[in-house]
Amino acid sequence: MAALLERARLGRCDGAAVELLFPPASFELAEVETRREVVEAAVRQRLGEAVRLVIREGEGGAPSLAEQRNAHQAERKRRLVVENPRVVEAVATFDGAIVDVELAEEEEGFDG
Repeated sequence: MAALLERARLGRCDGAAVELLFPPASFELAEVETRREVVEAAVRQRLGEAVRLVIREGEGGAPSLAEQRNAHQAERKRRLVVENPRVVEAVATFDGAIVDVELAEEEEGFDG
């Protein structure tokens, strides 16, 4: 269940409702809907019986946990490039500057 919920964006979270937003027609949306009772029970246990759970398709809201994790990993990789001693030396040698760092997409199953 956690793997499904980490892909949800938080649209709203207050004393009245928790709104989870998923991309249209996503697998995660369909799966969470089939297990709605489990999610509702967890929400009510943490936030009270009066809190309503809304699960829907939608954009916006706070970044999902998966999006936050991916952004953090990309920033960490970018820093590794920018702070690499060879890169630092090349920038100093050519009196240059790093304008942008573009990271290649990683292939699944690639061991390096």
